[in-house]
Amino acid sequence: MKAYLRVGSLLVLFGAAAAFTFLTDGSAAGDSPKAPNIVGTYKFISRELPNGEKLVPPNIVGLISFTENHRNFNIYWKTPTGKDFSISAIREYTLTDKEYKEKNIYTAINNGDTGEGISYDLSDKSGGNPITITESGFKIQLPLYDEPMVHFKGDTFTATLEGEFVDTWEKVD
Repeated sequence: MKAYLRVGSLLVLFGAAAAFTFLTDGSAAGDSPKAPNIVGTYKFISRELPNGEKLVPPNIVGLISFTENHRNFNIYWKTPTGKDFSISAIREYTLTDKEYKEKNIYTAINNGDTGEGISYDLSDKSGGNPITITESGFKIQLPLYDEPMVHFKGDTFTATLEGEFVDTWEKVD
């Protein structure tokens, strides 16, 4: 009888341990999944347009750097009318295993097609979006200014603005 109770107790303990492991994805109590790591500098590689045209440097150039809590972004290209277009941005961000949040520090846009010169935004506009884990990495919908969806896969990411472009970036540092 005692042996039966011991075996029964072991089965209950084993079942509880298995349930705990299943419910917590195998992490110990108090542990939380790690946030993805995007720290580094990424160089612009190419832009694919909806009509299939592919743009590469020197016709379009860009660099983006992520520190532990800041993003610095610069890109330049010629518009279809041959005018200069550039964006420069500095943002604070936080990234967890569930969400990407961002706050604007500085944004400058030069749209040569409008003829209005450079526009500056020094507001502290902020926003956030959940991240989506994929088989090959994770996706973040950048939350400010109708920016693209970025899909990180190892040392590269794509930035997709639906109906506009798919940009490919590669980590260089």
